[in-house]
Amino acid sequence: MTAMLSKDRPPSKFSEIWSTLFSRTSFQPVAKRLVFFTVGISTCFAFLISIMQILFDYQTEFQDIEESIHHLDQVSIKSLGTAIWYLDQVQIETILDGIRELPNVQQVVLSSKSLEGDVVKGELSARERIDKHFDVFYVQEGHSRKVGKISIYVSLDELYYNLLVKFGFSLLGNIVKTLSVSFLLVLYIRRTVTKRLEALGNYASNVVLDRADQESKAPHDQDHIQGYQDEISHLYEQIFRMEERLVAGYRQLREQDIEYQERLESEVKRKTEELALHQRELVEASRKAGMAEVAVGFLHNIGNIMTSIFVSCETVAKMVEESEYSKRTQAFFDLMKKKVEQLQAYLSSEEGAQANEFWRALNRYEGEQRQQLLDLMNRILVGLKDIEEIIKLQMIFANAPDIKEDCYIDAMVEKAININRLELDKAGIECECYLDFIGPLVSVPAKITQILVNLILNSIQAIKIDNKHPRITIRSEIHGDDVHIICEDNGKGIAPENLIKIFSFGFTTKKTGSGFGLHSSSLMAQELGGNIEARSEGRGKGAQFIIILPIQGRKTSQKPQLAIS
Repeated sequence: MTAMLSKDRPPSKFSEIWSTLFSRTSFQPVAKRLVFFTVGISTCFAFLISIMQILFDYQTEFQDIEESIHHLDQVSIKSLGTAIWYLDQVQIETILDGIRELPNVQQVVLSSKSLEGDVVKGELSARERIDKHFDVFYVQEGHSRKVGKISIYVSLDELYYNLLVKFGFSLLGNIVKTLSVSFLLVLYIRRTVTKRLEALGNYASNVVLDRADQESKAPHDQDHIQGYQDEISHLYEQIFRMEERLVAGYRQLREQDIEYQERLESEVKRKTEELALHQRELVEASRKAGMAEVAVGFLHNIGNIMTSIFVSCETVAKMVEESEYSKRTQAFFDLMKKKVEQLQAYLSSEEGAQANEFWRALNRYEGEQRQQLLDLMNRILVGLKDIEEIIKLQMIFANAPDIKEDCYIDAMVEKAININRLELDKAGIECECYLDFIGPLVSVPAKITQILVNLILNSIQAIKIDNKHPRITIRSEIHGDDVHIICEDNGKGIAPENLIKIFSFGFTTKKTGSGFGLHSSSLMAQELGGNIEARSEGRGKGAQFIIILPIQGRKTSQKPQLAIS
């Protein structure tokens, strides 16, 4: 029944304020902080005032005790000295009982040689006390004689208890006073500050810049906000004026924005058309540049093979020009014509035997020279076949996708070495091969061979003429699913700053270089799903090029390991 009555009862003003201050703390942080600050400061002040008051009361009470004891020293103790001198026991008891009855005096002890023992009045049980000791004198005709000693023990327990009770009531009263003042202050501040600030905040949060009417929309409780001529009223006026300026500025910006959007749309449309045109031109230029770059790479590769063919052709022509076979044959036949009548006798003579031996030697020489010419022509034929393969590879680049097949590293290395055989022999370079893996691997053999041709030729050009032990080493190693084909030389090496751009298009450190060989080799390796890395410890310390290719379904090879030297 009580619960129902309290539920139906309308909320009081106090409960509404309490709910506003504490239940809606997220919306009223200023009021909440103000309440706690005011209550805290008020409580501290009340506590300090109570402490000061209790200290003052303690000092007053203590001074009263000191004055009463001092008064005893002047009056009662003199009378006690006379009673002791005359051994007036009744008077002594009366004086001690009087002292014992004084406030807060708990025990009195009189010691004197004239008496049989100490006279004690009261019991000593106080936890806190004041001990006072006085000498008792008998005064007669201006002379004083000490007749005893009196000790007075004053208890402070009752004094402390009274002060504590007084402190409690004083503190409680001061707290009630300060809380009352604080509560009234909070009510006043809520009405004059926080409630107005809340209304002002709601107004500021509901400011609408994009509205049709020209006048600013004032808040519903405008009169309450401007009810006082203070800073909040001034702030409201400034916010109201600021809203008007913001609305005017917003409208101006909207008009400018519409104009800028129209310009921007027109400009974007024009730029988009230009960009589409430039993009088409760029795609066409990129396609042509790519075709030109690939073509230049292949032409460079053909040039490398043509160099070997030219050297072979020059050697054949020189050997033909320097051949004395026809001259010596003609001289021999002329000699035979002169000696034909005595041919049998001539052949039996010493000169005839020498002529016969000369004829045999001449035949051997002609056979050896013929074999050399055949070898050179075979190399020319191989070079022409390689040119044919490169041209076919160029056609593949231009028209058809690469066709991968099983290929063996030893065969490709041997082919690349043979293509560069004349250059190797001319430079006196020893080429050593140590192939831990020879294949097969699934790839395009013509591209791998061309990469090896370029790397071997690059190593030949990097080895100095004055190198006492020129050497190129080719190795193959297995690393996971990849095979590494390593071409290493002891040439002039690569500077550290050139390692990062050694494969760039057109980069070269040679006076007659084109910068296409290593670049095209890197492109071909990437097309095969691999890569080429260059390593060098610096100038004069040789270089190492590593061709990294995927094996892609490696099979067990039955071919013997190659070791070409």
